[in-house]
Amino acid sequence: MSQSAFADRASINQYVGERLNEISDAITSVEADEALFPTGLTRGLAQALSFARGAAPPLLAKPSPPNLDDCLKALAVLRWQKSQNFTYDGVSSAPADSALAAVTGFVVAAQIAPPEGATVWKLAQNEFRLWSFEQVVNYGIAIRTHIQACFDREESLTALIVEAEDPASVDITSGWPV
Repeated sequence: MSQSAFADRASINQYVGERLNEISDAITSVEADEALFPTGLTRGLAQALSFARGAAPPLLAKPSPPNLDDCLKALAVLRWQKSQNFTYDGVSSAPADSALAAVTGFVVAAQIAPPEGATVWKLAQNEFRLWSFEQVVNYGIAIRTHIQACFDREESLTALIVEAEDPASVDITSGWPV
């Protein structure tokens, strides 16, 4: 609306009232998880409205459902998370990849200079064990077994996702090793 159209106070009030109605309708539409802000609403105002409603900008469109690639990426992230935590000797142990690296380093070093007697091993905060060389190796085998079981679960879920008519319908949260 051009500035000349605002000849009197009533015109201004009408224009502002119409814009407020459009904004109110847009907010209702977003709260109902429906489509977009009204046409003609500037990006800045749409973002400001998104912030005001507690949503991340730009919130200009209803997100599309996850596609096959999105589902496979989410599965890979979940597999990595699940492979990082496991229980050994009754303790939720350190992240698996760093624990496996520590065991590998220990085994290699022990081949060069065998340890004399038992070794203190830290499983988690305030959880130490006094282990023989064989016990440390068994811990490493348990870590590797856990990580492999996570990859095996990812493989089965990948096949289900790829075959599914709706990839997002596959439950990727259950059946993981602990």
